[in-house]
Amino acid sequence: MRYTTAGVQVGYGIRHSVLQLKRHDTEIGINSFVKYQTSSLYDSSNTLFAPITVLPFPVVVFEHFEPARTYAVALKLMLSHRFKLTPTVNIKAFGDFQINTNGDTIRGYCSGISKIW
Repeated sequence: MRYTTAGVQVGYGIRHSVLQLKRHDTEIGINSFVKYQTSSLYDSSNTLFAPITVLPFPVVVFEHFEPARTYAVALKLMLSHRFKLTPTVNIKAFGDFQINTNGDTIRGYCSGISKIW
C-alpha cells in the first residue's frame, strides 16, 4: 500500500540577527503563511477474514474520516546559524517548528552550503 502527502505553502516572515560576528551570524525568525495539503493516507484499516466475508482470502478495509484536502493558516519559528568559509561560500544550519490551525505540528532541520555569485 502506497500513499502520498503533498502541499504548498505561501507566506511572509521576518528574521533578526541576534549574534553577528565577522564570520558567524545567528538569526531567529517567524513566518506566517497559508497552506494547502492533500493526502491519500487512510485513518484506519481493518482486516476481515473468511468467516465474516465468506471469501477464501482476507479483505482489507481502509477508512477515511478526515478530509483528503485541507487548508490552514500556520506559524513557523526558526533558528539558524551561518558560517562564512570564504567571502562567497557559506555553511548554514537551521531548525524550525511549525504549527497550524488544523492542529498539525511539524519540526524540521536542515544544513547546506551556499554560493554567492
